[in-house]
Amino acid sequence: MKLRQISFRNYKILSDHEFSFEPGLKVITKPNEYGKSTLIEGILDVFSLNPKALLEKTTKGQKVPPVIKLKFDIGEHRYELKLSGLEPRPYLRGSDGVDLESPESIKKFLEKKGYKHFRQVLEGLLVLRERDLSTAVKSGLQEVFDQVLKSASIEGLEKKIKDDFILQRGGLRQNPFGRLEQETLEKLEEINDKLALLEKEKKDFEENKKKLEVIKEKLEKFLAKHKELTLQKEQLGYLQAYLEIEHLENKIKRLREEEKALVTKIEKLARERETLKKKIEDLREEEKKLLSEVAQSENIEKEKKLLEDRQKQLKKELERKEEYQKLIKALGPLATQNPEKLQDYLNEWQAFLKIARHSRGKLEVLKAKDNLLINGKKFSAREVEFQGKINIKYNDLELNIYPQVKLAELSKNIAPLEKAFSTPENLKQIIQNLRKLKQIESSLESTEDLPSLKEKLRKTQKDLESLAERQNKVSQKKNQAKELGQQIKTFEKKLRELEKKYLALREGLAAKKQEIKNLETKIKEYPRDFEEKLSLKTIRTYEGESLERITRLLNQVSTELESLQQDITLLERDKTLYEDRVARKPDLNRYEELLEKKKALERKLLRFKRLEVVLRASADILSQLKERINQAYLEKFEEKVTQIFGEITDGRYTSVSFNFPSLFFDKEAFQKRWKVKREDGRVFHIDSLSDGTRVQLLLAARLALVELFFNDKAFFLLDEPLAYFDQKRARRTLNIFNSLTKAGWQIIIMSARPLS
Repeated sequence: MKLRQISFRNYKILSDHEFSFEPGLKVITKPNEYGKSTLIEGILDVFSLNPKALLEKTTKGQKVPPVIKLKFDIGEHRYELKLSGLEPRPYLRGSDGVDLESPESIKKFLEKKGYKHFRQVLEGLLVLRERDLSTAVKSGLQEVFDQVLKSASIEGLEKKIKDDFILQRGGLRQNPFGRLEQETLEKLEEINDKLALLEKEKKDFEENKKKLEVIKEKLEKFLAKHKELTLQKEQLGYLQAYLEIEHLENKIKRLREEEKALVTKIEKLARERETLKKKIEDLREEEKKLLSEVAQSENIEKEKKLLEDRQKQLKKELERKEEYQKLIKALGPLATQNPEKLQDYLNEWQAFLKIARHSRGKLEVLKAKDNLLINGKKFSAREVEFQGKINIKYNDLELNIYPQVKLAELSKNIAPLEKAFSTPENLKQIIQNLRKLKQIESSLESTEDLPSLKEKLRKTQKDLESLAERQNKVSQKKNQAKELGQQIKTFEKKLRELEKKYLALREGLAAKKQEIKNLETKIKEYPRDFEEKLSLKTIRTYEGESLERITRLLNQVSTELESLQQDITLLERDKTLYEDRVARKPDLNRYEELLEKKKALERKLLRFKRLEVVLRASADILSQLKERINQAYLEKFEEKVTQIFGEITDGRYTSVSFNFPSLFFDKEAFQKRWKVKREDGRVFHIDSLSDGTRVQLLLAARLALVELFFNDKAFFLLDEPLAYFDQKRARRTLNIFNSLTKAGWQIIIMSARPLS
């Protein structure tokens, strides 16, 4: 077996990589981070035949599970082994037609090709890592034998013993017992399949024969029905032609009557059209006169606008005059006062009140009788706090007391104002009225009195009313003109409809004439053969039926006839099919021959069963042979190790022995019982050897053990195999690898440093 190519998709750090391998020795010199160990791990995974093992090794950041495809050669054929995390099982395809989809079938295929326990041998022996060598320095081949020999090889050895025994005891037999029994079972199964097939053919023949009779009977009935329906369709067609002629003649008669009625309608519409035209002309003349009078309404509108503006102006002037008189009357003698001077008095008054609000005093009454009044009220407390001013009356004495002298001086000017205007608010209102009076005086446009203005306003109103009356009359005429225009439109629309209807009737009349002409032509050209072929029986059967009824019957018969024809076609096809089947009769002679062969094979199987009992009784002989065969394997193993170890060490060691009676050793025995003999005759125990020599012994043991399991050469995957070798030993080991490639082995070395 030689590796040729491997491709990775989303597998750990190998997200999209492909590697090719050539036969012989191939050294891949790359840094450690390149993924050399991952490449070896991928090869191990693909031969594990377990897709689930890939799921945990998906490239970081990728969602799609890994896919690995490995191409390898066995002999002259090339094979591709595919393992995908998306699929439940592995696939093996080969140029020799191999197509396998289960782990067991692939394992059996490899065993058949001479590679027994391939997965265990690959992982335990064919893959050699630096850490495996360092471990092997201390424990030898302990892990290899634990994984390969103890778990797998014993079954192969036992099978070989049993096969050899059967061959030895078989005497005249040329093949192992199990193979003969299996071949007999396969032949019996093949005969049973052939018998079942012949029985099915026999059963199918009888069923096909019955079905053919049914089809013939049904086809005969359908053909008779088809003939009957064909005759009925023919007679109904003749009857339809007869009724069609009669229908056409009646239709022509009806169309001539409709033509006459249309001519009468057309003449009536022509008279109505002329009457409408005359009426429209009269209405347009009357509308023209009214529109001429309505045109004068524009002058009335202008005159009305001027009068309305004059009326608004007079009303405003009258309103100002009336308001002016009201203010004169309300102010009385104050109407001549200067509002700005009064504003100064108001400001002084408001200033006095403001100071008074912020000036406070306190009056303490030491002794008084009940006739003491403070601010017009009877005294009720010993102490009185006041603001601005307080008034005290006692008998005929009245006093004003101020908290400040300034307030007392200001109060002299305020007293006349209080007497004249009572409150500042009254004075403020008088000032506003005076200012408004002055404003109205300045805005008056004329010096006319109120009666004159009212007379002018009354006259203007009268002129507006007269103008409105004139406008109303014009508006009425305008409405009349509008109504006339609407009537004209209505009559014009009616006229257009009449014209349209008139034209439609003319077109309908022409169509009627053409239809009558066409029907007359059709009657003349209609074939008259139905008059001779129509039977009296048909006429009597369908007497009184309408053309529509006969047409429906004819369509029904045609549809039924068409469906029946399809059924007849299918039956004729089935008839041909079953006639062909019935023509192929089952081979009854062959059936009898197979029955005889079946009985003979069953007798042969019975003999095998009896022989198996005899073989089981000979199990003790197998036990005796087992030790001899084991010893033969052990001797062969030691010879292979001696040969390879001598080549690696340039002949410095002439023999290797493993001091144990069987290959099925335990760990303790394997660690202690290795011995090697040097060229000078000295014998060394494995513990006495240097680390490098023990590693060389390990390599020799691996090669020897592989040759025990494989019938043909394979490949080695070595990851830094020479890490612990000095230059001389490394060169000798590389020479061994070269000699192995010449012998047919494929060596693939992964190294971080170049190997010279």
